[in-house]
Amino acid sequence: MFDLEKKEKFVIIHANKDKEILDPEILKTMNPPDPVDEKFAHLGVIISGKIPLWLCGFLVHFYHPTSWVAIYVPSIECALVIQSHNITVQVGDRIPI
Repeated sequence: MFDLEKKEKFVIIHANKDKEILDPEILKTMNPPDPVDEKFAHLGVIISGKIPLWLCGFLVHFYHPTSWVAIYVPSIECALVIQSHNITVQVGDRIPI
């Protein structure tokens, strides 16, 4: 369901790479990759993949403790920061991948 790709300043969480039709019941047992530890806490997280809004909301909340969270937006070919605890990365910033 998830792949984690570590870059220098952020981690990309690739979700639903198989493009399955997902049932919201999976939220009860879902275990996303957890970069929120000592070696990843200073990094941002980019969420990427064809996923429903309810899963996107779950993942944004799950990764909230990280430095910042962005969503990959194919139409602008970059990730858009939607939440940040980092003064150098602001909501609305575009992160090229």
